[in-house]
Formats: sequence, structure tokens, C-alpha cells
Amino acid sequence: MERIAQRLTAEFIGTLALIFIGAGSVVMLRYGGLIGVALAHGLVLAVMVSVLGHISGGHFNPAVTISAWVTNQIKTAAAAVYIIVQLAGGAAGAGLLRVALPKSLWDQGGLHLGTPAVAHGLGHGVGIDVHEAPRLSRESNDTLAAGNVVTVEPGIYLGGLGGIRIEDLVAVTDGEPEILTSFTKELVTVN
Repeated sequence: MERIAQRLTAEFIGTLALIFIGAGSVVMLRYGGLIGVALAHGLVLAVMVSVLGHISGGHFNPAVTISAWVTNQIKTAAAAVYIIVQLAGGAAGAGLLRVALPKSLWDQGGLHLGTPAVAHGLGHGVGIDVHEAPRLSRESNDTLAAGNVVTVEPGIYLGGLGGIRIEDLVAVTDGEPEILTSFTKELVTVN
């Protein structure tokens, strides 16, 4: 019993560290860039595997545990408990990160916790005016109804670099929505 407790403690600490340092580096992206994010993830994994790997195997990620289980490197019961502890460690790391970072770092320069902020809603109604109700955004209280024609245009915008969005025109029906756009979603290079 003592050995399994040690293994689970190692997995909890390793996963907590991975999320705290890894996700923390994403929040701090503007200071270290993508190289900093990659280094933070690589270094925290290297340290945690070096320090704790001999105790638990150094999974620190449910995907690694599932891979070990599929290849019969870990028993089903142990894999299940590992995953539960890893999820708890990840949640603890995220919670600690939320407490450790001042709110001023959560929302800065068009980023929210390191992720790009979408500068527009998901879509809007189309009719007489190009942009009309119903609006598709978390700020809107509009309700979709059969007969509405709306744009669905998810996008991502990176401050100072630009952005991209893919737009579809959709007719709302009583059953399944009807996508009116027929253009491909595949990347098309125009010379």
C-alpha cells in the first residue's frame, strides 16, 4: 500500500508541476514567446521525470497512462487511479496558477490567460442589413428560430499579427440546420 501511495503522490506532484509551469508559461507568452513555452514544458518534464520517474514511471499525463495501459505496461486498476490522481494534480496546478498570478496578467493585450481573444461574436443574422439580429455571441440574449439565416464565423486573432475566420451561411430550420455555403474548408493557396 505504501508503494502505491508513493507512486500516486509522485504522479500528483509531477502533473501539478507540468500544469503550473506549462500553463503558466502560456499565460506569460508575451515575455518568453513560443520558445519560452516549449522550454518551460520541456524543462519541467525533464526535472519531474528525473526526480520522480523512478517512483511512478513519470507519466504525468492521462494520455501517457492510457498508452501504457493499452500496451500492457500498467494494470487497469492502477491506470484508473493514476488518471484520477493526474486529473486532480492538473486541477490543483491550474488552481494554484490562478491564485499565484495577479488578475492583471489574466487579460492583457487581447489575450485571456494566454489564449487569443476573439474580437467578434460567433456570427449574426443576415437579411435586409448585413449585420442584424440574431447575434451569436456570449453577450447576446437573442434566440434562434426557424427561418433565421445567420453567419457562423469562428475566428482567431493574434494581436499584431492578424487573424483568420471561416464563415458559413446557415439557414435555421425546425430540424437540422441547412448550411448554404458550399466552399471547401481545405486550405487553398492562391498564386
